[in-house]
Amino acid sequence: MRARNYYRKRQSSWPRYVLMAVLAVVMIASLAGLIDYGVQQQQTQSLHDELRASLQTDLPPVTAVPAAQTPQPGDPAGEEAYAPDSPTAQTGVVRPAATPTLPPWQTPEVLFTYQTLLERNPDLVGWLKMDRIYRVDFAVVQRDHSYYLRRDFDGKSNMNGTAFMDVSSAIWPRTDNLIIYAHNMKSGEMFGELRRLLNEDYYREKPLTTFNTLYERGTYVPLAAFRCSIVPGENYFDLCVSEFDGPGGFGAYIDRARQLSSIHPPYDAQWGDQLLTLVTCSDADEDRVVVLMRRIRPDEDRDALVQLWQ
Repeated sequence: MRARNYYRKRQSSWPRYVLMAVLAVVMIASLAGLIDYGVQQQQTQSLHDELRASLQTDLPPVTAVPAAQTPQPGDPAGEEAYAPDSPTAQTGVVRPAATPTLPPWQTPEVLFTYQTLLERNPDLVGWLKMDRIYRVDFAVVQRDHSYYLRRDFDGKSNMNGTAFMDVSSAIWPRTDNLIIYAHNMKSGEMFGELRRLLNEDYYREKPLTTFNTLYERGTYVPLAAFRCSIVPGENYFDLCVSEFDGPGGFGAYIDRARQLSSIHPPYDAQWGDQLLTLVTCSDADEDRVVVLMRRIRPDEDRDALVQLWQ
C-alpha cells in the first residue's frame, strides 16, 4: 500500500517537472533572443558609422575658381551647387555639377562621394539623411523587395535590414517619385522613429531631408505625413506610384496624401516637382506610416523654407 502511494506521488509530480523544464527552455531562448537582438543593433550602428566614415574620406580635391565663375543661386548646375552649407558657398570652390544635364540614354558619372561605397555594394543608389531623426543617416540600395529585408549593406544576416528603393523607382533617368522602404524597428533603428513625424510640432523644428543619389544631390521639404492602409477602403493610399500620367495624376496623389495627413506644412507642390516618399510598417499588418516630400527647387532658399514653418 505504501509503495503504491509512493509511485502515485511520483507520477503526480511529473507534470510539474515537465512544466518547469519547458519554462526554463522558454526563458533561455528568450534571453538568447534578447542578446542576439542587442548584438544586431550594435552591428547595425557600427556598420552605419563605418559607411559614413567612408563618405567623409572619399571626397576629391576641390579646385578654386575665379570669383566671376562662382555659381550663383538658380544656376543650371543645380540647387546644391550653391547651397548655403556647401563648399562653394563657404569657400568659393566648386565640385562637379550636382544635377546632371545629360540626355536620358547617357548615364552620368557617379559622384566622388559614393564611388567607394558603390564598389563595396553595386546595389547602392544613394544616401538618406533626415535632420529631425538622427538615426536616419544611412545608405539606400535597390535590388528587389525581399533581399534586404533581413540583410545589412554587406549582405550579412541582420534583422534590421537595409533601406531599399521600390523597384518601380529609378534614379536615372529619374522617375517622378522615389519610394524608399525600411523597417519600423522598436529600437528606433532604420525607420523606427518615422511615426514621430506625424506630430507637426515635432517635425517643424527640423523639416529638411537630404537624399543624394549616385548622380545628384537633393534636399526635400515635407508635404504630408500620415498612416494609411494598403487595403482598399477609407484609409487606402496607393504607395507604389513612381510615375504620374500628367498634372492630374500628380495633383490627385498630392491631394490624397494631404487628405490623410496629420501635419500641414506650408509648402506647395507643382507638376514637375520631384517627390520622395518614405514608407514603413505600422501597428497593423496592412497599415503603413508614410512621409511624402518634394525636392527644393533651384530658386528656393533652404533657410527661408525652414523659417516658413516655424
